[in-house]
Amino acid sequence: MQTHVNLSLRERGEAQVISFADWNAVEIKNDSSILVNLGILRTKRSGESIIVEPATLVGQFNSPNFTIEVKSKRPGLVPILISASQRWRKRLTQSDPDQFGSVPADVSLAGQFRLLLLTFLEEGIPWKYARNVGATSMPRGRIKFQQTISRLSSRGINYKAIVSQQVREVDQFLVETLSTTRRAINALEIQSKIIDGDIERLLLLTGSNSDYMPQIEARWHLFRIIEEYSNRPALHDLVDFCLKVLSADEPFRISERVGQGAAEFIDMERLWEDAIAGLLTAQLDIRDVVSLHPLRTSSTTLMHDGGPKIDPDVVVYREGKPVMVADAKYSVSESAAASDVYQLAAYVQRLKVKVGLLVYVAPGEVSRAEVIGTLDNGARLILWSIAGDAFSARRGSLSC
Repeated sequence: MQTHVNLSLRERGEAQVISFADWNAVEIKNDSSILVNLGILRTKRSGESIIVEPATLVGQFNSPNFTIEVKSKRPGLVPILISASQRWRKRLTQSDPDQFGSVPADVSLAGQFRLLLLTFLEEGIPWKYARNVGATSMPRGRIKFQQTISRLSSRGINYKAIVSQQVREVDQFLVETLSTTRRAINALEIQSKIIDGDIERLLLLTGSNSDYMPQIEARWHLFRIIEEYSNRPALHDLVDFCLKVLSADEPFRISERVGQGAAEFIDMERLWEDAIAGLLTAQLDIRDVVSLHPLRTSSTTLMHDGGPKIDPDVVVYREGKPVMVADAKYSVSESAAASDVYQLAAYVQRLKVKVGLLVYVAPGEVSRAEVIGTLDNGARLILWSIAGDAFSARRGSLSC
C-alpha cells in the first residue's frame, strides 16, 4: 500500500485509476469524500479500483498523505479571466486616499504589495519576546564548572544546570499570511518577474518560508494581528491589503481546510461567467449596467404565464431596461451548438432585448465574432469565440 497518493490531473481531462486499497486508506478516504462534495473531483468504483475524474475546478490540494493538482487546459487564460472579473478589483480600489490598503486603478496588486512590504519593514517587524528555560549537562559561565562537575561526578552525584535565555521570534502566523497573500496575487494577475523577485526578497527579511495556510484561516489570523498590534500604521496598511486580496466574495474561488490539508481551487465555469460580465462592463457604453445572474432570485419563467424558470448568465441594462443578454459557455468552440442557440433565443424573446450573445472559449489565440441569426422581431444572435486578446480591447468596442 502506498504511503502517499499523488494525482496530477487536467480539468475535464482523462480520468486516473487508483487501487481501492490505496483509496480506502483512512486519511485519503476522508479527504477525498470532502473533495467530492466540494465538486473538485468525481469518483466511481470499478472492480478493485477507483476511477477519479476532474471537473472544471483547477488548483491544488496538499496534505501529508494525499496530493492533487488539477491543471487548466489553458493556463495562460486563468489570470486573464481573473483580472477581467467584476469583483476583485472593485474592493481593492478606494476613492478615499486615507483608506488602508487602497490600490490605485493603474497599480498592480504585486506593485502595491511590494510597496506595503517595504514600508512595513521600515517601520519594523513586530517581534515577540519570550524567555526559554532549559536543562543542560554542559553549562557555561565564569564559574569553574568543569572542576566542580568532576568533583561531583567522582562522588556519584548527578548534576544539572538550568539556563535561562531571552529569545526573539517573529509571529509565524503573520509570516504565513504574507506567503498566502503572495500566492493569491500570483493567481490574480500576470506577474512581472522583477516585482515578484523583489517581493520574495522582502518576504525573506520577515523570516518567511514556503509555508502557507488556506485563505479562510489567513483572514482570521489577520484580524487577530490587527487587534494585537496597535499603533502600527504600516502593519495595519499591509494587513488591510492582505484582507482585501484574500477576501472570499468571489463565487469562483474555493479555499478550504480539508483534514490536515489545504484545498485552493478555482471553478472555471463560474470564473468564465464572471470574467465575461467584467469584459462587457469594460467594453460596452458607460451608460450600460452589466448584471451577473440578475434573475436568479426573481422566479422569472420562460412564458409570461408559467413554464420553467430562466437564469441567463449576464443581462445588460440601459436606463433600467434590458438591451442584451449573454450566455457564457465554458467550452472551446468556434461554432454554436444547437441546444445553446435555442436557449439563447428563448432568453432574447422572453426579455425582449435587441442582442443575444453566445460566448465560447476560442480554440486559438484570436477572437472571432459572427451573427448566427436574426429572430422574427429583428433581434440578432451573435456567436463570440473569445481568446485572451479580447480582454484588452478598448471601451465602446461593443455596441447593442
